Amino acid sequence: MTGAEAAEVAAASATVLELRADRLEWSAGRFSAEGNVRIQLGGDTIVAERAAGTAQQVELEGATWFHGGATIRFERGTIRVATREGEVESVRLEPCRCADGEPPMLSFRAARVAPIDAEVAVIRGGAIEVFRVPLVPVPYWPVLLDPRRFRLLLPELGYGEPGVSARWHGRAGLGDYWFEGGPAFRQDRGLRGELGVEGPVKAQGELGYDGIDGRARGAIASEGGFAGDWTGRADRASGTGLGDRAGWEATVLGDAAYAEDYALAYVDRGVAYRESRAVAQARALRVEGWVPDDGSRGTLATARFRPEWARGGEAVAPWVEGGLAGAVDDAVPFGAAGIDARASYTWGLVHAEAVATGSTRWTEGELAAEGVALARAELPMWAEFGQRRLLFWPGAVARLESEGLAYAAGPALRAQAVAGNTVAGLAVAAPVDNAGALAPELSLDLAGERLSLRGDAALDRQSVELRGSGDLGGGVGFLHAGEAWLGWGDVYVKAGRLVAGAGFTLDLAAEEADPWALAPVAVEGASLRLGYDDGCSAAILSSAISPDRALPDVGLQLVLRR
Repeated sequence: MTGAEAAEVAAASATVLELRADRLEWSAGRFSAEGNVRIQLGGDTIVAERAAGTAQQVELEGATWFHGGATIRFERGTIRVATREGEVESVRLEPCRCADGEPPMLSFRAARVAPIDAEVAVIRGGAIEVFRVPLVPVPYWPVLLDPRRFRLLLPELGYGEPGVSARWHGRAGLGDYWFEGGPAFRQDRGLRGELGVEGPVKAQGELGYDGIDGRARGAIASEGGFAGDWTGRADRASGTGLGDRAGWEATVLGDAAYAEDYALAYVDRGVAYRESRAVAQARALRVEGWVPDDGSRGTLATARFRPEWARGGEAVAPWVEGGLAGAVDDAVPFGAAGIDARASYTWGLVHAEAVATGSTRWTEGELAAEGVALARAELPMWAEFGQRRLLFWPGAVARLESEGLAYAAGPALRAQAVAGNTVAGLAVAAPVDNAGALAPELSLDLAGERLSLRGDAALDRQSVELRGSGDLGGGVGFLHAGEAWLGWGDVYVKAGRLVAGAGFTLDLAAEEADPWALAPVAVEGASLRLGYDDGCSAAILSSAISPDRALPDVGLQLVLRR
């Protein structure tokens, strides 16, 4: 016996193999079983019409293998007990099981699957099936029994003003990182490759030959960060030292028009245009850089030294800062110095806290000083009525600004009520400034099993959002901030395995005579969705329209949930 064979026999003897059947016979170390055969192999269960073999290897006919959340049905197969590897023929692999016990919409059909183990199944000569109809041929596919291994994601197809679009990605796990990428196609622009990395460091990029411009174009975005103790252990006894860390967010486009030309493929994935940031900190020293996307004025680079001393509820942190401010082509040096302080105390039931900042800044020969102080005091109170509970914190808030010696102070209240699965929250403050003007702020939250409501109101901003969940759900909302008046809504319905939904965003205009008499003036966007969802897999047909496109964008997405 070779060393490999001995290791396999030893592993097999350590594997618990439970075997049950209507008729079961043993002879010379082999068994044969027929009728309602049930094999328990570790955490896996196999049911079959017939089975034969030894404690090391099992031959099966008419079998169904329940592996984790996946279901593998096959006509014939051979499985090694110790490693759960083998080869099966005439296979249907259902990657997950539906809650209602019915087969999922998406499955895989193959002439042969080999090997099968606890991690991966390789399909040969197969196809992706939708409602048992072969849709996409798959000559070779390591399928997702273990999501850490390589797998292909389901294809995405779309049609809109740019023409036909398609994308098909593969995904693989290596250590702490995921790698995902593959080809993507747009009829107006041509073929491109996409690659993404996700882990402690994230990056994504794409590169292709633009059929309209007749040249290669691409973009890359990255973000990440590290933390450690590069300069020696921080002085925890005195509270000084903020630790060492570095982080960045950067987007680099091949040309200024890339984001606009490839909006469907790039910007819609949530990537900023060209804004790049980086920050590094070694204990109390922090360095930060920023490159804006459009030449707007802002801080381009800063270096700040800010040690902090803290004990209990008290802390003080003097700081100095310097750097460059302004647009990329018009940067000017600046310097600043200040001190931050905070304190919090509790006397019996009363809790109070205060934060203060004082600073002075020099820019282009000008010297300016400013200071801000905030304070809050609260008295927690509560009451219970059976299964209902009420908590509230009456108190006061105050704010002082050195510029113009402006101040505001007034009462404040936070409250929360709990009744069964319903929770209601309220926060209100009514400070009065030194000019006698009232600046109230209100926030309301109400959440139950199916409905939730949130509202915020201040002098310069108001918003309301109502959402519902269940077989019929959705939401509606309104926002007013500055010159913007927006309304939005979405609704969905789920009837069995059928799903449908719609959404819209409106730009609202206020009548001059009555600013609350609102009328829709423009549809910023609208969408429709219709699909089939069995909780395990889904096919979603979507359509979206916007004022800047003559044709709607239509897409088909196949979703496999694991």
